Amino acid sequence: AEPRGLPRDVSNGVMRKWENDKEWNHTPSWLTLAELRVASKDKKTYNKDERSYLKGLINGIDFMLGASCHWADDIDVRIVFWFDN
Repeated sequence: AEPRGLPRDVSNGVMRKWENDKEWNHTPSWLTLAELRVASKDKKTYNKDERSYLKGLINGIDFMLGASCHWADDIDVRIVFWFDN
């Protein structure tokens, strides 16, 4: 997917982390849990190892959501990320 930038409603903590390391950070983006679940089943785009990695990431997110005692729809759960030099 093309980079989306930081979400307009990104949390204060994520924004502080981005700003603190801005000189090293680049290409911010985000994905929803729903998008990750679709990608983890996409055999045309992703090979078996890539899909397995995505499933591991999804399992970790599901675990954190379960531990938080907060229920959320997959479309409402978002991972914000970027790369550094």
